[in-house]
Amino acid sequence: MAVSTATIGLGTLLQRDDGASGWDTVTEIVNIDGPSGSLDLHDATHMESSDNYREFIPGLLNGGEISLELQWSPQTVNQLNLLTDHQARTNQNWRIVAPAAVGLTWTFSGYVTAYSPASPVDGKMTCSVTISITGKPALA
Repeated sequence: MAVSTATIGLGTLLQRDDGASGWDTVTEIVNIDGPSGSLDLHDATHMESSDNYREFIPGLLNGGEISLELQWSPQTVNQLNLLTDHQARTNQNWRIVAPAAVGLTWTFSGYVTAYSPASPVDGKMTCSVTISITGKPALA
């Protein structure tokens, strides 16, 4: 029986290019989803398409989105930068660094397109953030 090579996500980092000397880590992330890329398809069905089935041709690729769930701590500069980027409509360079056991990094440019804090009466404050990728994400 083969042994699984699966690993948990603990240690995964989202980092924002600081524009000067390196990468700033966004703190207190509890979940990262994505990138969720997609391929546009265009209907190419015609009067002679066989067996009553539609035909499609590929269109453009979309780098997709990154969704984050944070333990909201707006007094920290790296979390405040997410809101600043959102309000300024700023394209930033980002990377997702997987744990060392995986050894892969996604690098991409993107806009913070959603920023939604939540403050429950009896629970931790959280913030949901979406980063929409512009261009091709790179996996290395």
